[in-house]
Amino acid sequence: MNNNKNSGIDSYTSYYTFGKWLILFYLIMLSGSVFAHEAWLLTPAQMIEWNLKPRPDIFTQFNYVNISIISFAILFFIFWIWLDRKDSRLLAPNLQTRLASLGPYAALGVRWSLAVMLTIAAFGLNPRHGTDLFEASTLIAPDLEIRYLEGNWLWLTWAQALAAFSFAIGLYVRLTAFVILFVTVIGLIVFGYQMWAYAGIVAASAVYLLLQGGGVLYIRAWVPKQFEKIRSWLQSQSRQRAQFLTRVLTGINLAYLGVEYKFFQPNLSMAFLELQNVYTFGLEHATFTFCMFVVETLAGILMVFGVLVRPLSVILFFAFIVIAHITGENPIGHVIVYGILLSSIINGSGCWSAQKIKLNFNTIFGDNKFDTPKETS
Repeated sequence: MNNNKNSGIDSYTSYYTFGKWLILFYLIMLSGSVFAHEAWLLTPAQMIEWNLKPRPDIFTQFNYVNISIISFAILFFIFWIWLDRKDSRLLAPNLQTRLASLGPYAALGVRWSLAVMLTIAAFGLNPRHGTDLFEASTLIAPDLEIRYLEGNWLWLTWAQALAAFSFAIGLYVRLTAFVILFVTVIGLIVFGYQMWAYAGIVAASAVYLLLQGGGVLYIRAWVPKQFEKIRSWLQSQSRQRAQFLTRVLTGINLAYLGVEYKFFQPNLSMAFLELQNVYTFGLEHATFTFCMFVVETLAGILMVFGVLVRPLSVILFFAFIVIAHITGENPIGHVIVYGILLSSIINGSGCWSAQKIKLNFNTIFGDNKFDTPKETS
């Protein structure tokens, strides 16, 4: 009798666990179009035209719609933290251990994805709307066209092409990662505001490779004696520290995109939804855009604080792929993000120090049972 009772309880628990993850997946996918870049899919003229329109009321004053959405987001935020504190150790522990053992392949995924992105940018293989294939080389992203810069910046094209080749074959990976960080700073100087949308993501990949090197399938190369100490110091940095920095930079970038483009410039998203005839589940475009703002910002915050990073990364990966298909956007355009998500799936949240717990809500809440380092999602 007791066995049947226990069996029923176990069955209910299994269905409950499956159900909550299914609901979570649906909610993220529902707002998956947060990751479509408006500047890629709209012409400059369209962006100016739509930005001149007034922002919808849902973004300028409180009403029952935005209050309901924000309230739901807060409840989901609390629920996700509760899942992290309750289930992170119990969620497929053997799988988490196996994923962690694949650590060197995370660097391989990051550098190959970065190589593809740099190749696409250098040769104009993923042009923005209104630009032909191969017509213009860009810096990192389709909307950062080098031809519009004042002065001779053509070297940025060849710098990206050479960096892509280096990452692809695994030659001088750390040095090349440093070059990409330098190019990112240059991009912030010459493109200004436009570059902020991508700086965090690019820096996240470059920092990971700077600290971890090529991972596997790389070429051992000669290093001058003057740089041996620097290389030794970089090699001494743990994979978990590299992952910590990567997911924090990624989370900040995601949250920034949500606030800057979805909240302060919602008309761009609404233009994209209207012109591309995107299905919005019966919601008005303004309401759907507000949902996108909330979800993208929330995803970034959860990434920054390292709350259930592995499941979150899996969901985000599928969201990128599916929404790219729905909207007609080239899925290869987000290839750099795929590499970062792969590293997050393999490494989990990461942590700054082996002696200190990763920066997440467990430390903020002061729960002592989490004060020892562990491999987590």
